[in-house]
Amino acid sequence: MKNLTKSQINYLKAIADLKHDVTVTKLADYLNYSKPSVVRGLKKLTEKGLITYAKPIVLTEKGKHYVHNIMQTDRILYSFFVNILAIESQQAKRDVTNIRHSVSCQTLQSLSNFLQANISDEDLIYCQDDCQKCQF
Repeated sequence: MKNLTKSQINYLKAIADLKHDVTVTKLADYLNYSKPSVVRGLKKLTEKGLITYAKPIVLTEKGKHYVHNIMQTDRILYSFFVNILAIESQQAKRDVTNIRHSVSCQTLQSLSNFLQANISDEDLIYCQDDCQKCQF
């Protein structure tokens, strides 16, 4: 993902997971980060226009778009690792977390096309976005 660190991705996903009444304390507890680290991270996400840092903390439309892309990336990579490479589920989850920020939209598109042609996964949302649009 363009210009996002692993921590920033974790913050976005956590805000999406917590959904309502998201606060610094809830994020710190959820991610097991210190409150000062969370505050610094949230300020950077605010500067990027991905969240509104108020009570409660909420994703902007741009932030929701990024979270959608993050979740789609995770599902595509996880499905490829588990269904094609036969990697154990927990290891696949760890690997997805470690590499999701490094994968280009073109690679995701190719993986998505491959998965769509080779497996039936009702939970998988295949990549259909124009790579210029998806911001990866």
